[in-house]
Amino acid sequence: RSQLRNPDIHRLIHRVKNRSEVVLHRVSKMPVWLSPDGVKVACTEKIKVMQQNLEELQQMAQDTFEDGVLMGIDSVQLKNYLMNLMQNLHNPYKPDKE
Repeated sequence: RSQLRNPDIHRLIHRVKNRSEVVLHRVSKMPVWLSPDGVKVACTEKIKVMQQNLEELQQMAQDTFEDGVLMGIDSVQLKNYLMNLMQNLHNPYKPDKE
């Protein structure tokens, strides 16, 4: 069973205290958002909210990943779990086709 070393604990505490100061590094450019019937979503406020939500999600996922690695969790296992979470999102506004 892996335990955090003292420097790891201090890094984790420092990161938690300073999360608001972390600069987000975007993985990729945002796509052109389309409605289910293929029409471009043109409302700038909707696009702005979506971009902010995705940036927050990316930062939260990055923080979770870094915390897990500092706690001794295998990085590949953690990435696979995070990807599985995204792949299993459920749309509550549209019934699943059976």
